Order: sequence, then structure tokens, then C-alpha cells
Amino acid sequence: QTLTGAGGGVAVGVDVDVGAKRAATAAGDRELRLWAVDDASDDAPFAPLGAVRRQALEPCQELRFAAPRLIACLAHGRTLELYRVRDEADAAKKAKRRAKRRREKE
Repeated sequence: QTLTGAGGGVAVGVDVDVGAKRAATAAGDRELRLWAVDDASDDAPFAPLGAVRRQALEPCQELRFAAPRLIACLAHGRTLELYRVRDEADAAKKAKRRAKRRREKE
């Protein structure tokens, strides 16, 4: 299937986690995208979960799930970026912590 939301044209790096429940893609727009994989769905087996802007300016050369909740992205300039995949509870906890810090600064 073609991932139309991959952004930046052709997906340069693609990998699926060990449990085949999530896929990660990297394209020319410096966005790293995470997808939910649903084998039972014939219409749309990939559903977008989220995206993060990569720090490296170089395009992603290789993308791998280094662990069940860790994604490694190797850029052309030999830069290795590691990203932790948070579940909903972790994401909510981090958002709450950021909001608290923002209130403390005011």
C-alpha cells in the first residue's frame, strides 16, 4: 500500500516493529511518522498515530525499531537520532508536566 500521508514525496526509511503493530516512516520533509498497522483491515491497514520533526537537516538514510518503544534514525551525515515512542498515558503525563512548567514560569 502507498502511504499518502508519508510527506515529502517518497518514504526514504520504513520499518515495522517486532509485533507488527506499528510502522515508522521518514521522508524528505524531515518528519518521522508513526503508523498503526491493522492486518484485518483491507481498506486502510495503516492509520496515522503521530509525527515528530527530526533535528538533523540531512535526510534519513536508515530507520529501525531499536527496541519495542525506541526508533533509531540514521542520517546521511552519520548522525544517529533516537526517539522514544510513548503510549497515551506517557504522552498525557508529559503534556501535564509541560503545562505545569509553563504555569510556573508565568
